[in-house]
Amino acid sequence: MSYSSVVSSNNITTRTALSTDGGLTWTFQSEVNQATPLSIACTTNGGQACSGNLVHEVSTILYDSIDSNTNARWKYYSFLFGTRAWRCNTIYTWYISLYTSSSLQGPWIESKRYGWNSTASAYSSTGVDQI
Repeated sequence: MSYSSVVSSNNITTRTALSTDGGLTWTFQSEVNQATPLSIACTTNGGQACSGNLVHEVSTILYDSIDSNTNARWKYYSFLFGTRAWRCNTIYTWYISLYTSSSLQGPWIESKRYGWNSTASAYSSTGVDQI
């Protein structure tokens, strides 16, 4: 299973757990990612840097047994966004990432996948497919 671990509104990470008894109990497997400090220039803040944390939530996990790349058979999608501590609208920092691994225990490799085109900041649209 994938789940969010909330330490505070500025510190949200995603994790994996495994059940061997049909979901009665769960055992922690790995922390896929961690909240990280981030600062970006944003036109809605007069071009000044907006500072806060980039946090991860709303995760989904799947096992792709037919992927020819055995190092990417576990796939973990996560929604990333800037915390409310930011001085500019957090929409400029939203994107969806795919993490891949050969096992549920990790290590997990991130690749940015889907972002939003924004005239205020290129952060959410750099290196991703536009939606």
